Amino acid sequence: MAKYYNFDWFGNDVRKKINSAAHRGVVKGLEFIKQESVKVVPKDTGLLEKSANIAFNNEMQGVVFYDTPYAIRQHEELDFRHAEGRIAKYLELPFQQNQEKALQIIQREIKRET
Repeated sequence: MAKYYNFDWFGNDVRKKINSAAHRGVVKGLEFIKQESVKVVPKDTGLLEKSANIAFNNEMQGVVFYDTPYAIRQHEELDFRHAEGRIAKYLELPFQQNQEKALQIIQREIKRET
């Protein structure tokens, strides 16, 4: 004799919650990297530091960037002198040192929804 089962499918709701949590996590991860970068960005007038920002798209991709005409040169010129604790590669190095932590932030947001 055949048995029949009824069940409710919540897959679409779960997908929406996970996507929302992943979005929140990526934004928080980007903000974390930005904060770590701001700690070491060269500082003279503070304009470069204040120009730090993030951008995010629907593909779960984002960037941290500095929006001044001289941001790239400041980042790439290893011969520039900086105040103590301030460095060239002010975005690259904090990203390399903290990418695992940023991934953990994303992971934590997703786990909260599951």
